[in-house]
Amino acid sequence: MHFFRCLGTAAAQLRGPQITLRTRMKKIPMQLTEIEQQLASLMTVLKLEDYAVGLELTTNARIRTLNREHRHIDKATDILSFPALKFEKPGKQPIDPVLAELGVRESLCQETESEYANVSLSKDLGDMVIGVPYVAAQAKKDNVPFQARLPVLLAHGLLHLLGYDHEDDKDYRQMRSKEYRVLRQFRQLHPQWTAAKERRPAAPVANL
Repeated sequence: MHFFRCLGTAAAQLRGPQITLRTRMKKIPMQLTEIEQQLASLMTVLKLEDYAVGLELTTNARIRTLNREHRHIDKATDILSFPALKFEKPGKQPIDPVLAELGVRESLCQETESEYANVSLSKDLGDMVIGVPYVAAQAKKDNVPFQARLPVLLAHGLLHLLGYDHEDDKDYRQMRSKEYRVLRQFRQLHPQWTAAKERRPAAPVANL
Protein backbone atom coordinates (compact mmCIF):
# COMPACT_ATOMS: atom_id res chain seq x y z
CA MET A 1 0.00 0.00 0.00
CA HIS A 2 1.13 3.54 -0.70
CA PHE A 3 1.07 5.84 2.29
CA PHE A 4 2.64 9.26 2.28
CA ARG A 5 2.87 11.60 5.22
CA CYS A 6 3.05 15.36 5.33
CA LEU A 7 4.93 16.24 8.49
CA GLY A 8 6.72 19.36 9.57
CA THR A 9 6.90 22.14 6.99
CA ALA A 10 5.37 19.90 4.33
CA ALA A 11 2.06 19.89 6.22
CA ALA A 12 1.98 23.69 6.28
CA GLN A 13 2.47 23.81 2.51
CA LEU A 14 -0.72 21.91 1.66
CA ARG A 15 -3.08 24.02 -0.46
CA GLY A 16 -6.22 22.24 -1.51
CA PRO A 17 -6.89 18.48 -1.30
CA GLN A 18 -3.76 16.46 -1.98
CA ILE A 19 -4.58 13.31 -3.95
CA THR A 20 -2.22 10.54 -4.95
CA LEU A 21 -3.95 8.51 -7.65
CA ARG A 22 -2.56 5.34 -9.13
CA THR A 23 -4.01 2.51 -11.15
CA ARG A 24 -3.21 -1.11 -11.93
CA MET A 25 -5.77 -1.08 -14.74
CA LYS A 26 -5.00 -0.64 -18.44
CA LYS A 27 -8.51 0.61 -19.08
CA ILE A 28 -10.74 2.65 -16.77
CA PRO A 29 -14.44 3.42 -17.54
CA MET A 30 -13.79 7.15 -17.02
CA GLN A 31 -10.98 9.70 -17.22
CA LEU A 32 -8.55 9.76 -14.29
CA THR A 33 -8.84 13.55 -14.16
CA GLU A 34 -12.60 13.23 -13.67
CA ILE A 35 -12.10 10.76 -10.84
CA GLU A 36 -9.64 13.13 -9.19
CA GLN A 37 -12.09 16.03 -9.59
CA GLN A 38 -14.88 14.04 -7.96
CA LEU A 39 -12.66 13.10 -5.03
CA ALA A 40 -11.38 16.67 -4.62
CA SER A 41 -14.97 17.97 -4.56
CA LEU A 42 -15.98 15.47 -1.89
CA MET A 43 -12.95 16.43 0.20
CA THR A 44 -13.96 20.08 -0.15
CA VAL A 45 -17.49 19.26 1.02
CA LEU A 46 -15.96 17.53 4.06
CA LYS A 47 -13.64 20.51 4.67
CA LEU A 48 -10.56 18.41 4.02
CA GLU A 49 -8.77 20.92 1.80
CA ASP A 50 -5.63 20.66 3.92
CA TYR A 51 -5.54 16.87 3.98
CA ALA A 52 -4.14 14.18 1.71
CA VAL A 53 -5.48 10.82 0.55
CA GLY A 54 -4.29 8.03 -1.69
CA LEU A 55 -6.58 6.29 -4.17
CA GLU A 56 -5.73 3.08 -6.01
CA LEU A 57 -7.84 1.74 -8.87
CA THR A 58 -7.24 -1.97 -9.10
CA THR A 59 -8.33 -5.40 -10.25
CA ASN A 60 -10.76 -7.80 -8.62
CA ALA A 61 -7.87 -10.12 -7.80
CA ARG A 62 -5.94 -7.37 -6.03
CA ILE A 63 -8.87 -6.09 -3.96
CA ARG A 64 -9.88 -9.64 -3.11
CA THR A 65 -6.39 -10.26 -1.72
CA LEU A 66 -6.56 -7.07 0.35
CA ASN A 67 -10.05 -7.94 1.58
CA ARG A 68 -8.85 -11.38 2.65
CA GLU A 69 -5.71 -10.09 4.35
CA HIS A 70 -7.28 -7.19 6.21
CA ARG A 71 -10.92 -8.22 6.74
CA HIS A 72 -10.69 -12.01 6.45
CA ILE A 73 -13.33 -11.96 3.71
CA ASP A 74 -12.19 -13.94 0.68
CA LYS A 75 -14.02 -12.16 -2.12
CA ALA A 76 -13.78 -9.05 -4.24
CA THR A 77 -15.58 -5.90 -3.15
CA ASP A 78 -16.17 -2.35 -4.36
CA ILE A 79 -14.05 -0.24 -2.01
CA LEU A 80 -11.70 -0.66 0.94
CA SER A 81 -10.42 2.10 3.21
CA PHE A 82 -7.16 2.11 5.16
CA PRO A 83 -7.15 4.99 7.68
CA ALA A 84 -3.86 6.55 8.70
CA LEU A 85 -5.37 8.36 11.69
CA LYS A 86 -7.48 7.30 14.64
CA PHE A 87 -10.45 9.29 15.88
CA GLU A 88 -12.01 9.78 19.29
CA LYS A 89 -15.26 10.53 17.48
CA PRO A 90 -16.05 10.18 13.76
CA GLY A 91 -14.80 13.23 11.89
CA LYS A 92 -13.40 14.88 15.01
CA GLN A 93 -10.22 14.82 17.06
CA PRO A 94 -7.85 12.86 14.84
CA ILE A 95 -5.01 11.25 16.74
CA ASP A 96 -1.82 10.89 14.72
CA PRO A 97 -0.34 7.47 15.58
CA VAL A 98 3.18 8.85 15.13
CA LEU A 99 2.61 11.61 17.68
CA ALA A 100 0.07 9.88 19.93
CA GLU A 101 2.68 9.21 22.60
CA LEU A 102 3.22 12.98 22.88
CA GLY A 103 -0.48 13.50 23.52
CA VAL A 104 -0.73 15.73 20.46
CA ARG A 105 -4.27 16.05 19.13
CA GLU A 106 -6.17 18.54 17.02
CA SER A 107 -9.67 19.24 15.83
CA LEU A 108 -10.05 18.47 12.14
CA CYS A 109 -9.07 21.42 9.95
CA GLN A 110 -8.24 23.61 12.97
CA GLU A 111 -4.90 24.83 14.18
CA THR A 112 -3.48 23.22 17.28
CA GLU A 113 -3.18 25.63 20.17
CA SER A 114 -1.09 23.97 22.83
CA GLU A 115 2.47 23.52 23.94
CA TYR A 116 2.84 21.36 20.81
CA ALA A 117 1.62 24.11 18.47
CA ASN A 118 4.94 24.05 16.62
CA VAL A 119 4.56 20.32 15.89
CA SER A 120 2.61 19.57 12.69
CA LEU A 121 0.32 16.57 12.78
CA SER A 122 0.19 14.24 9.80
CA LYS A 123 -2.22 15.46 7.15
CA ASP A 124 -2.45 12.03 5.51
CA LEU A 125 -5.92 10.56 6.08
CA GLY A 126 -4.98 7.23 4.52
CA ASP A 127 -5.71 5.23 1.38
CA MET A 128 -8.74 3.94 -0.49
CA VAL A 129 -8.73 1.06 -2.97
CA ILE A 130 -11.47 0.57 -5.55
CA GLY A 131 -12.09 -2.70 -7.41
CA VAL A 132 -12.87 -1.26 -10.83
CA PRO A 133 -14.25 -4.42 -12.54
CA TYR A 134 -16.44 -5.13 -9.50
CA VAL A 135 -17.86 -1.60 -9.48
CA ALA A 136 -18.33 -1.60 -13.26
CA ALA A 137 -20.28 -4.86 -13.07
CA GLN A 138 -22.51 -3.54 -10.28
CA ALA A 139 -23.10 -0.30 -12.19
CA LYS A 140 -24.08 -2.27 -15.29
CA LYS A 141 -26.41 -4.44 -13.23
CA ASP A 142 -28.08 -1.32 -11.80
CA ASN A 143 -28.15 0.29 -15.26
CA VAL A 144 -26.18 3.37 -14.18
CA PRO A 145 -22.94 4.84 -15.54
CA PHE A 146 -19.70 4.05 -13.74
CA GLN A 147 -19.04 7.78 -13.19
CA ALA A 148 -22.44 8.17 -11.50
CA ARG A 149 -21.67 5.33 -9.11
CA LEU A 150 -18.21 6.52 -8.13
CA PRO A 151 -19.06 9.57 -5.93
CA VAL A 152 -21.22 7.36 -3.71
CA LEU A 153 -18.30 4.98 -3.17
CA LEU A 154 -15.76 7.75 -2.65
CA ALA A 155 -17.98 9.45 -0.06
CA HIS A 156 -18.37 6.14 1.74
CA GLY A 157 -14.63 5.48 1.67
CA LEU A 158 -13.74 8.97 2.90
CA LEU A 159 -16.10 8.64 5.84
CA HIS A 160 -14.35 5.42 6.82
CA LEU A 161 -11.04 7.33 6.74
CA LEU A 162 -12.66 9.85 9.10
CA GLY A 163 -13.59 7.18 11.63
CA TYR A 164 -17.17 6.46 10.61
CA ASP A 165 -18.31 2.84 10.61
CA HIS A 166 -21.44 0.70 10.54
CA GLU A 167 -20.83 -2.03 13.07
CA ASP A 168 -24.04 -1.41 15.04
CA ASP A 169 -27.41 0.27 14.48
CA LYS A 170 -26.37 3.64 15.89
CA ASP A 171 -23.17 3.84 13.85
CA TYR A 172 -25.04 2.65 10.75
CA ARG A 173 -27.63 5.42 11.00
CA GLN A 174 -24.98 8.02 11.72
CA MET A 175 -22.90 7.05 8.70
CA ARG A 176 -25.90 6.83 6.37
CA SER A 177 -27.07 10.27 7.43
CA LYS A 178 -23.62 11.77 6.89
CA GLU A 179 -23.31 10.13 3.45
CA TYR A 180 -26.64 11.61 2.41
CA ARG A 181 -25.63 15.12 3.47
CA VAL A 182 -22.23 14.88 1.77
CA LEU A 183 -23.74 13.68 -1.53
CA ARG A 184 -26.41 16.37 -1.42
CA GLN A 185 -23.67 19.01 -1.16
CA PHE A 186 -21.66 17.26 -3.88
CA ARG A 187 -24.65 17.58 -6.19
CA GLN A 188 -24.63 21.34 -5.61
CA LEU A 189 -21.05 21.44 -6.91
CA HIS A 190 -21.89 19.08 -9.79
CA PRO A 191 -25.52 19.76 -10.84
CA GLN A 192 -25.09 17.45 -13.83
CA TRP A 193 -24.43 14.48 -11.57
CA THR A 194 -27.25 11.96 -11.50
CA ALA A 195 -27.08 9.96 -8.31
CA ALA A 196 -26.74 6.25 -8.83
CA LYS A 197 -28.37 3.72 -6.58
CA GLU A 198 -26.83 4.45 -3.21
CA ARG A 199 -24.33 2.07 -1.76
CA ARG A 200 -25.81 0.82 1.47
CA PRO A 201 -23.27 -0.18 4.10
CA ALA A 202 -23.65 -3.71 5.31
CA ALA A 203 -26.37 -3.70 7.92
CA PRO A 204 -25.16 -4.39 11.45
CA VAL A 205 -25.47 -7.97 12.59
CA ALA A 206 -27.94 -8.42 15.40
CA ASN A 207 -26.58 -9.88 18.61
CA LEU A 208 -27.88 -13.41 19.03
